Amino acid sequence: MRLTLADLVLQGMPEALATVAFCFALLGIRWRWQPMLVIAAGTLAIIYIVRLLHVGFGVHTLFAAIGLAFLITLLVRQPLRKALIAAIATLVTVGALEIGWTLAIMRLWNVDLTALRRNDVLWALAGLPHVAVLFLLAVFIARRRNAAVFARMGL
Repeated sequence: MRLTLADLVLQGMPEALATVAFCFALLGIRWRWQPMLVIAAGTLAIIYIVRLLHVGFGVHTLFAAIGLAFLITLLVRQPLRKALIAAIATLVTVGALEIGWTLAIMRLWNVDLTALRRNDVLWALAGLPHVAVLFLLAVFIARRRNAAVFARMGL
């Protein structure tokens, strides 16, 4: 699938920012918007470049996880191992939410995936509900200070 400007603006940046917020919440990192925006933009750039290469399905997710972990390690001084585990957990959560919401939107709007994907704006808008849920989950985790979950796991 191609990545359009509408995808980047309407879905890409909000999803990348929610992804970083969720990852920060898992790691127990206090939210500071400047590094979060830089990490989100960097992760989005990695995804965009990998998807331009027309590699196999899902490869961009692997590079996104590595890039997200590396940027978190570099910019907010987290151990790479913790950052990588949090990035993978975050992207698994993103994937599950994206699949669930896309299926729900397809049923709600009574369209198939091909018809939904043909319209760039509708495709980007269909992705917003899972982004909102991911961000709300990040807020919930951050407020409860559940980063102790990683500490209990010995990470």
